[in-house]
Amino acid sequence: MSCAAVIANAADCPVVHLIDQGSRGRGGRASSSRPTTTTTRDPAMVFDHGCQFFTAESPEFRETCAKLERSGHIARWHGRFGSFDASTGTLREKSNNTRDGNVDFFGLLASDEVYVGVPTMRGLCDGLRTLIRDETVVDMPQCAVTKLARFQGDPDANKKHPENTTPNTATHRREPPARWLATGVDGRRLDENHVGSTERVLGEFNAVVATDVMLAKTGTPGSCSIMGDLGDEAEGAERDGDAFCGEFANVKSTWRAMAAVAPSSLFSLMLAIDSPDDIPFDAVVVTGSEIIQLLVRDSGKPGREGYFAGDDARGTLWTAVSTKQYAASVVAELPLSVDGAYNPQTEAYLANVTPVMEKETIRVLTDASLSKMKPARVTHARTQRWGHAFPDAGWGNGGGDTKSFAWDPVCYFGACGDFALGPGVENAWVSGNKAGAAIAATLLARGEKG
Repeated sequence: MSCAAVIANAADCPVVHLIDQGSRGRGGRASSSRPTTTTTRDPAMVFDHGCQFFTAESPEFRETCAKLERSGHIARWHGRFGSFDASTGTLREKSNNTRDGNVDFFGLLASDEVYVGVPTMRGLCDGLRTLIRDETVVDMPQCAVTKLARFQGDPDANKKHPENTTPNTATHRREPPARWLATGVDGRRLDENHVGSTERVLGEFNAVVATDVMLAKTGTPGSCSIMGDLGDEAEGAERDGDAFCGEFANVKSTWRAMAAVAPSSLFSLMLAIDSPDDIPFDAVVVTGSEIIQLLVRDSGKPGREGYFAGDDARGTLWTAVSTKQYAASVVAELPLSVDGAYNPQTEAYLANVTPVMEKETIRVLTDASLSKMKPARVTHARTQRWGHAFPDAGWGNGGGDTKSFAWDPVCYFGACGDFALGPGVENAWVSGNKAGAAIAATLLARGEKG
């Protein structure tokens, strides 16, 4: 969204198509889950089951957050934060935690300001969309790209056989600019065996920017093939010694770098309980547990209505994030793909994960409660697998502007996101912002539109 905003809002800008496969709306891991309630009288449960909060450190992102805060799309969360030692039952409030980074989760304890989307985390990306002028963007929601083909010459011929497209090096510089043909499906749900509409042509485009690392990975529901005239990789290496990073890059090396990003799996537990609410925190970094590393009260965030489990029982909603070690042990037995095919997270797949995480979460909440009483009743419990939850580091281990995105100004292909700059909402935004500036400069200098 940040990349699209820079391009679409540039003077004499091209029209940007936002193709997003998310079944829950914009945001991906920054979207929210709304489980079905038991009766029509029950208020909807909402869990930020991916990204639970975010912080803002750079001046540019702070300025954007200020706009979104004024528009009501995000809010500062003045919650009760800290760390909780699950082995001793000791709670340390945020003010009493040393800010050395040894005990933290995405800046919850180190940052002075913590933000959440309103009314759910999806509010962040919905808010970013409002910063783009409507006449410069075309929204294509719930649409998954399955094939990208770059062609030279007659586009009609290449639509039929894009795999046969080969570069004509002798006339490359004199031919009209190549274009990209995108193919995909509508309405595909990620964990229901790739169901969706019949594959169709999504359109022809001057440039393509990939913001999801899953596009380049096989055996995933977001897999996409790339073919056609992808340029001279040696030429790309000459333009920039680190071929897949920086303003000057190459399609093939960028795609390889995306495919090589190692998976870092996590599980999220979404839990509703109707016990007396005497838990003295809203979010804690959990230590001393082999199962969970973060516990967040979803129902305590700004803009969230209190959840009532029944006519008289007030309940609370919690999201627990697993440790990397626990997730790795599960994935070792139940891999993300089997024989090259995606292994969906069915109810059977999660059957052994949910009770383990639920038991540990209830134990931590019980130990932390002021009354030391066990929660009366669990009204909802479900886990979500994040096969590629977030990268451990970006391409350049989080360092330098030249590591924050990829852009090939010959083939008009770019890539940006947390996989490029490093994990976290702000890194993803910064990566997109810098990529958008480089792409807009190329397009405007060459008079490209559409």
